[in-house]
Amino acid sequence: MLWFYYEGNDLFDLRGESTNPILIQYLKEKFSQGIVNRQDELDRAIIADFPRQKALAAETWARRRAHQPDPFGPVMGFMKLANLRQRLGLVEGVGGDEIQTISDFEGQTMDLFRQVLSQAQARVTGWGGKLYFVYLTDFASYANYPDIGHKLRPRVLEVVSSLGIPLIDIDPVFRAQSDPLSLFPFREPGHYTEPGHRLVSEKVLRIISSKPPNS
Repeated sequence: MLWFYYEGNDLFDLRGESTNPILIQYLKEKFSQGIVNRQDELDRAIIADFPRQKALAAETWARRRAHQPDPFGPVMGFMKLANLRQRLGLVEGVGGDEIQTISDFEGQTMDLFRQVLSQAQARVTGWGGKLYFVYLTDFASYANYPDIGHKLRPRVLEVVSSLGIPLIDIDPVFRAQSDPLSLFPFREPGHYTEPGHRLVSEKVLRIISSKPPNS
């Protein structure tokens, strides 16, 4: 089984999800919402939400056409501001606010990350499978202004290593390219380009095909 981790936002998402009383219940072994038996109810809810999703998508595209920034929230806004300050050479290293933010993620959020990953590994091992951790790097890592997600990379890899989970690290693959930024659309932050995804898939397939499933 493959666990794809994206350094750009996965820990931020986890911190937000940790405040959801329903999602946090899934850490309990026998918790279930019985979703498999509620498909009709889910279908109706999804269909009812189409207008909202359509309006949200239209608003997002309109904002992009007008070259206005997306409202990512205070955390993402802070990250962008910190990146800009570093790019302009307005600060030396990281500021106090960023240090505090990193500290927050290295504490409770990282502990939760370890707990979730440990449970995933136990479940996969329980049915005879093998869990691989695929580390996907962010645009900022190659644009000379590494963000908080990249700064947390050593801690994330430490957790993976301590749990004995095989690592498939995409960072060396991208850095081996003559122009890593070309692996992102228009050389801007976002999902990988087709060549970028191809490099990821080739690396993953090469690793998992070279080892027996239970090795």
